[in-house]
Amino acid sequence: MKQLIWWEWKLLWQQKLIYIMLVAILSLLWISKTYFNMSIEELNAFEEIQNPITEKDIQEAREILATKEFEIGPEVNVFYRIDEAQTLMDKQSTIINQLKARPQTSALEKEITMREQVNTMYIEKTEYPIFLSEFLGGEGLIAIGILLIVGLYNLFARDQQTGMIQYTLTSKFGRSKLVQAKLVVTLLYTMVIYIGTVIFSVIFNIYRTGSHVNYWMYIAEGFNSPIQFHSSLSMSPYTLTLFEFLLIQLLFLLLGSICFSIICLSISSVVKASFISFLFSMAIFFLPFLIVNLLNLLAERGWIAKLFIYTIPYIMQTKRLFEAFYYLQISNKVILAPFIALGLLLVIIISSIVFLKIYNKKWRYI
Repeated sequence: MKQLIWWEWKLLWQQKLIYIMLVAILSLLWISKTYFNMSIEELNAFEEIQNPITEKDIQEAREILATKEFEIGPEVNVFYRIDEAQTLMDKQSTIINQLKARPQTSALEKEITMREQVNTMYIEKTEYPIFLSEFLGGEGLIAIGILLIVGLYNLFARDQQTGMIQYTLTSKFGRSKLVQAKLVVTLLYTMVIYIGTVIFSVIFNIYRTGSHVNYWMYIAEGFNSPIQFHSSLSMSPYTLTLFEFLLIQLLFLLLGSICFSIICLSISSVVKASFISFLFSMAIFFLPFLIVNLLNLLAERGWIAKLFIYTIPYIMQTKRLFEAFYYLQISNKVILAPFIALGLLLVIIISSIVFLKIYNKKWRYI
């Protein structure tokens, strides 16, 4: 079994397309990279504000911004950030009042309770954790998807070329041991791609945020800020810090990667033509993005839009699950979107593994 795993592992990494796509992805990232530029004076201006933000801080910031007679300087962004914190709280209060005016249900009561606990009166330099989260849910996510597809789409189809099919037909185990070996190799490859992407994301975004100024000493700051400072999550009802959200995002990215890789393996075991397997895998990963971008479904907040939130790529992206109060109500039980997504991923992973074993049992008796 170990020799079979090692054989499959070497064959996987002999695919030139993996290295071509890796070079292409890194080149595009380098060409399109953007920087976060903040002066030392502006960074120091943030240090003068003590958390939590007080009413005095808010009043002073809004008076200065309202007069527009202040001198443009490093403290201006601090005033805007203080004003933003209060604006976010005001928006939460508005939503709460709107919800209370509606007929009360268990779901509404839960949302009101969650939103009442949101507190954005906290100011830190949140650039790095937001950069990192956006990168993981954007470029990092796309990179993982592409590398998983090009590495796994022909994992079974190539057996005819490598002669592994002869082993399958002559072995007393039939295809069962081969399927187990390919499953192990698939999971190992997925972990390599996932870990490599996460490490690269951390280092690359440190470089982006610290390339022009001495930002290194501030990298660890901002993780305790509320997720509402993330522009995509400004209306979120969840009381999470950016650090907690990043941990959840990494979990969904890992489980989603495992889920998608096993699906690619299942498709490869069923579809004999490599090109068709490649197209199916591409469609599963990229079609939800294409449909949403073309039809702008998520902006409509309809039931169709909510379905796309639970597709594999959007679960891996994570932020769509937390941007609003998405839920499933069974009797009086309210199940929040992140828990639905987690359960869905686990069901798909288990179902795909069971499918692989059942479908490939027939080869045992050839």
